Amino acid sequence: MITRSLLLLVTLSCIAWGNQPTPKNTMPQKIDDTSTQSSSNDTTALGETVYGKVCAMCHQPDGKGNVAFPPLEGSEWLKLDVTSLARMQISGFMGPITVAGKEYNGAMPPNATLSDREMAAVLQFVRTKWGGNSTPVDPSIITHVRDENPVGMWTVETLLAKAPSESVTRIAMARGELHDDSVVEKSMNLGMSREMDYNTDLLITLLVVSGLFVLGGIAMARS
Repeated sequence: MITRSLLLLVTLSCIAWGNQPTPKNTMPQKIDDTSTQSSSNDTTALGETVYGKVCAMCHQPDGKGNVAFPPLEGSEWLKLDVTSLARMQISGFMGPITVAGKEYNGAMPPNATLSDREMAAVLQFVRTKWGGNSTPVDPSIITHVRDENPVGMWTVETLLAKAPSESVTRIAMARGELHDDSVVEKSMNLGMSREMDYNTDLLITLLVVSGLFVLGGIAMARS
């Protein structure tokens, strides 16, 4: 009886083992980045198209500008952050501006009719081609700038007043007005100044605490 039961159990186990599904191939699959490359190419093509239709008339197809309008090639203003560049595009720019050592005094009309995607694409194209920065421009940045609702066109003063200090520093460095060494030196001086302030505050705190202990001891002695 035990032998038959054991034989039956072995037989059922073999049948169950044979009916198990064949394990799937778990080897990692190669990622197809064709869609990513296609999206990048589409953005570049869109930016180039928008530039040709909207910007090339003033800044010229080669980005070298003309007598009235500044160049993009060699322009230190492409060192600005994307938000500042988007502000110029959406609301326009007017007044004197020095570009690549030459002063211009005109106006750039607003390009607010461009979609967020079109404006992001043209900014990415310009920054890549003449600014040496191929970082993708997120259309959500354009959306955020539209929500600011600025009054009037931007000028050098109002634009730089809202730009991050890093952008202003990059422009100054591109003009040769500020060198890496001076930036490092200023950072070191600022750090030393903060450290001195911290040490002074610590010393004052220790003196106050010590004085309180002394006064407490005197009060206890009198009582």
